[in-house]
Amino acid sequence: MENNNDYFNRDNPEEKNELIQEEYVESDSQSENIGSQQNQPDFVYQYQSNNTNNDIPKRTKKKKLVTQRALVACMLIMTIVGCGIGVVIMKTAGGDNEIAFVSPTPIVTSGIQGNGTKPSTQLVINTAPQVLGSTAKEIVQKCMEPIVSIFIATNRNGSVSTGSGSGVIITSDGYIVTNNHVVEGANEITVYMQDGSVHAATLIGTDSRTDLAIVKIDAVNLKTATIGKSSFLEIGDSVYAIGNPLGELASTVTSGIISGKDRAVEIDGISMTLLQTDAAINPGNSGGGLFNASTGELIGVVNAKSFGLEIEGLGFAIPIDSATPIITQLMDQGFVSGRPYIGVNMQNVTVRTGDAFGSMFGGYSTAVQVTAVEENGPAAKAGIKVGDLILGLGDKKADTSEALVALLNGFNAGDTVKITIQRNNQKMELDLILGEINGQS
Repeated sequence: MENNNDYFNRDNPEEKNELIQEEYVESDSQSENIGSQQNQPDFVYQYQSNNTNNDIPKRTKKKKLVTQRALVACMLIMTIVGCGIGVVIMKTAGGDNEIAFVSPTPIVTSGIQGNGTKPSTQLVINTAPQVLGSTAKEIVQKCMEPIVSIFIATNRNGSVSTGSGSGVIITSDGYIVTNNHVVEGANEITVYMQDGSVHAATLIGTDSRTDLAIVKIDAVNLKTATIGKSSFLEIGDSVYAIGNPLGELASTVTSGIISGKDRAVEIDGISMTLLQTDAAINPGNSGGGLFNASTGELIGVVNAKSFGLEIEGLGFAIPIDSATPIITQLMDQGFVSGRPYIGVNMQNVTVRTGDAFGSMFGGYSTAVQVTAVEENGPAAKAGIKVGDLILGLGDKKADTSEALVALLNGFNAGDTVKITIQRNNQKMELDLILGEINGQS
């Protein structure tokens, strides 16, 4: 993968003068890592939601199951959607959602309840291991009770994208933990329960840095997961992974062991420290639970698997010890304090590049284009405008929105950073004071 540190220190003077030609046809879809596959390793870590993200007609069905055709669509790399002089704009099959950097407003913010208590006080947390069943069968049944299937629909300009994942009920009144990438950008979230009942869910809060999200359904007296301590785990401990693989095999249980602890894994440019397991993890398992097979306690939230030639048995989960503080903040206030944001919506575009004289013999490059600017937000105050191309943050290059997210996560709300943009074939640096998600910008 290209070294982002080289962008501002190139030795080739011809490359220093290279500019992106801006006579392009706008795309209303986010591109995902287009043009960044050179020198990739033979494997890649991927989230395990089952998002089809392909344009489909509106349907009246309550439940959209994933078909082989949809799975094939997920594997498409790019589709040409427009071209013009000196430019080709492309998008991926997974790209109906713009990445929102505007401070997100949850559909519902939980906060302090009417009786003055915080929702997170209902979490059942064991500070010492506690066996929740006398036999393996009883423990499996106990672990299955709080697992739900999550289906999402995203409507963009009349086209509907669907996806699926898993979740774990963590309070008896309907708070559910899942992955951010499962529900990100969703207009509708539907939860399917173990008893076959169906509930509309509201989004409480998300955190892209840790890939966690909280949704809530209107229900009572639900079976909940008992939260354990991932720090008590040892290599070789038996675990169960339970979720909704492929969007149609609800409550699937697979077993394995803890293969590694504190694994440093990079997914979409974001570094995470995860548990590693050889329990089978498949698309749709994202957001499901990883349980201690000896006690039945929730010790991780499944979120990724390593894909590649001849690679098997490399699944990953967010350790519950690091997830619990994030879950608590999302439940109580709908966001995680201190998370920075820029204040724009963006899309990835692939453009033809040329030199400063407009040569038609340049190559292709991926760029991040601003599609909306939050009024009085950090970007607006810095002078960023719709149509600008963002080239880098700080002293590093960002040629995709995913790369920009990774760079953004290296800063804190309130930091002043240099942001490099291109406008009308002119590069410029602006001073950007990062705002706080759901805080004051």
